Amino acid sequence: MTESEWQSCTDPTPMLEFLRGKVSDRKLRLLVIADVRRVWSDSKISETQEAWKAIEVAERYADIIDADRAERCRLARDIFGNPFRAVTVAASSRSAPILTLAQAIYDNRDFDRLPELADALEQAGCANQEILDHCRQPGPHVRGCWVVDLVLGKQYHRQPRGH
Repeated sequence: MTESEWQSCTDPTPMLEFLRGKVSDRKLRLLVIADVRRVWSDSKISETQEAWKAIEVAERYADIIDADRAERCRLARDIFGNPFRAVTVAASSRSAPILTLAQAIYDNRDFDRLPELADALEQAGCANQEILDHCRQPGPHVRGCWVVDLVLGKQYHRQPRGH
C-alpha cells in the first residue's frame, strides 16, 4: 500500500492488512471499540440498558459492516495516523499543562477539545502541521487518536520483538 492509497482508501481491509505486525494490539482493540461505539451511538440505544441490547447492536453491526467501510477507514486514520510518516513530539510539547489537557481528552473522550490541544501544542513550539491539522479536523476522533497517544507517550507502533 502506498501513502496515496492509505489516504484515499474506502475499504478498511487493505489498510488493516498493511498494518498487520506494525501496530500494537491495543491500537487494534481501540479501533474495534471505536467502531462498536459508533454503531452503538447510531443505534440510539442507551448505554444503561441491559447487556442483551449489546448483542442486538452487535448483530446489527454484523449486518451493516460492509456498508460502513469508508467510516471505518476514517476511524483507522484517526487511530493509526499516517504510517508512512514518522511523527514525533518535542519534549517542550509534553509540559504538565499539555499532558493534563491530553489526559483529560483521553479520559473523558472529550475530543471536541482537540483544537484546544492544537493551540497549546503550537504555543509550546510544535510546528508539525500534520499534528496541528489533525487536532483541528472535525473528526471522527476516538480514544486511541494518534495525536493524543503521541502526546501522552502511549505505544503508537508495535515495537519489534526481541530488541
